Amino acid sequence: MSNEKGRAKILIVDDEEAIRDIFAEILMQTGVYEVERAWDGYEAVQKAAQGNFELIVMDVAMPGMDGLNTVKTLEITCPGVPILIVSGYATNEMIEESLMHGAVKALSKPVEPITLIETVGSILEGTARGA
Repeated sequence: MSNEKGRAKILIVDDEEAIRDIFAEILMQTGVYEVERAWDGYEAVQKAAQGNFELIVMDVAMPGMDGLNTVKTLEITCPGVPILIVSGYATNEMIEESLMHGAVKALSKPVEPITLIETVGSILEGTARGA
């Protein structure tokens, strides 16, 4: 669901403002993505319900509604929207369960900019699956 300028809409969800801003800047610099930000799972669910996003890039370890519960909620409220998990603190079990409930790929922080760009591109093209 690209916007009127033909750019894919992506939601970045992370409780660390610096990470949200870095990921957003990396993706916006490509010129092909429009990015919105959310700081926790509750805000992510609210924005996703209103935003027509083509991809959600999300941390797993967050206060309040963590990424796993957010993934489970988004699987119900926004079926079909792919979720990219990006986390530095998630356990293998959290990542595996996230992948079983709607996440399509997982990356570990820190993430190189080119890795983020390539992974987002492959997910939106429908070619990325798994950790």
